Amino acid sequence: MKLNRLIEMIVLLLNYKTITAHELAKRFDVHVRTIYRDIEDLSVAGIPVYMVKGRGGGISLLEEYRINSVILSESDRVHLTAALKAVQSINSPEIETVIEKIGAVFRNTSNDNWVNIDFMGWSSTQKDRDKFTDIKNAIMRNQVIGFDYINGNGEKSSRMVEPEQLYFNRYTWYLLAFCRNRKEHRIFRISRIKNVTTSREQFEKRVIGDEEYNVIRGDRLSFLELHLRFSARMLYRIYDEFDEESITKNEDGTIDVRISMPEDDWMYGFILSFGPFVEVVSPERIRREVADSMRAALAFYS
Repeated sequence: MKLNRLIEMIVLLLNYKTITAHELAKRFDVHVRTIYRDIEDLSVAGIPVYMVKGRGGGISLLEEYRINSVILSESDRVHLTAALKAVQSINSPEIETVIEKIGAVFRNTSNDNWVNIDFMGWSSTQKDRDKFTDIKNAIMRNQVIGFDYINGNGEKSSRMVEPEQLYFNRYTWYLLAFCRNRKEHRIFRISRIKNVTTSREQFEKRVIGDEEYNVIRGDRLSFLELHLRFSARMLYRIYDEFDEESITKNEDGTIDVRISMPEDDWMYGFILSFGPFVEVVSPERIRREVADSMRAALAFYS
């Protein structure tokens, strides 16, 4: 406990030129005399900390005492902070301490709030976040997990898996895991995973080569090459959703988009979200299925 307090005191002193003993005592919920003893311990340990009495005084570190930040530029710090905040967004609160330490190294935390990343979505609940955290922790600790999984046909099955990797692709989180039920690696969509339980059993991660890894991801997700044609009324969404290289403007004002997508219920929902302002040019099979979905929806409302 004391060691943690001393380390945090050093970080605070690196961040702030001067801080009073009363402020430190209040932060750590200890008596001021305890802070004075801590300062003595830091001095004995070779940390050049000193105290100035009177108004405007406080506890400080010698200006010469700093962590060398030459190896990282200001631009490096900005990108590193952004990466850490991305990790923090998947419920890794311990990253706060790392971000604070980086700020201490550069003596500048005023610009670290320029980005706030949340991958969980507007409609996510605390239950969703707890599920994500449980899976993340199981991966970090090599623990076997169990869950119910609902496939694209609405069929539910119970699985025991060795979780290996979470990855995010186009608005969706997936779990790569070795499924003990199927005896092979599988891809699971996080939103379809329900009732996660973590066992005490640990596993050794299986070695997956790059080629096998790509096959697992590609085969399980069944990517399709789509040719979509949009009404000009959808222009405001097209440049939000697609890369500029995949967009072609036609003379009649329509816009063609060619893109690779995994064939699952999300893909169909995505296409249907454009309503009557998109046409599936190819593949023909997807064109028919989207048309059937539209007719079924119209019949339902009729």
